[in-house]
Amino acid sequence: MERLKQLLGNQRGAMGISSLFLVMFLLLLSVVVYEFMRVHITVAGVRNAFEDSLVSVANENVDTTYGGTRQGYSGGYFHDAAGWTPQVTEGDVYSKLDHILHTAEVDDGHEYAPNGNVVYRLTDLTIDISNKPHAMGNEGDLFSLTGTVVVTVPFQFGWNALPPIQLTIAVRSGLQGG
Repeated sequence: MERLKQLLGNQRGAMGISSLFLVMFLLLLSVVVYEFMRVHITVAGVRNAFEDSLVSVANENVDTTYGGTRQGYSGGYFHDAAGWTPQVTEGDVYSKLDHILHTAEVDDGHEYAPNGNVVYRLTDLTIDISNKPHAMGNEGDLFSLTGTVVVTVPFQFGWNALPPIQLTIAVRSGLQGG
């Protein structure tokens, strides 16, 4: 019994265990910081590409929004026998995103999966076009596009024990009269 008390009371080697726990804690902390930065960079890149594609769609509407109208007016209308009818296009935002982000259509969304590992998934893309009313005196209302897309980013650590992060990105773009 006395021998057991001596062994348990002996403090030799206690720093080895403490330093092992410290190293494990720092390793876990660095993995969490790495994963946060990876998700942040991925979502920022998707947001920038989504913004670029909405700007591209807005630019495609320049001919209809400025054709034959006074400078400073940004409504997209076409005059036919029935009068003025709205003429704007949503464009193909998914194909623009596929080109910029190298994604491919899979089921109900678009994925970026090099080597078969899904890095992120884009779903639920919505585009809302706000055409300027066809009347003078509405200087505050401009032609604009508002879009949202859901980005799903699976974790790379946790061995699929953690659910993926789903973020909704909203972007607004438009044309302003000169």
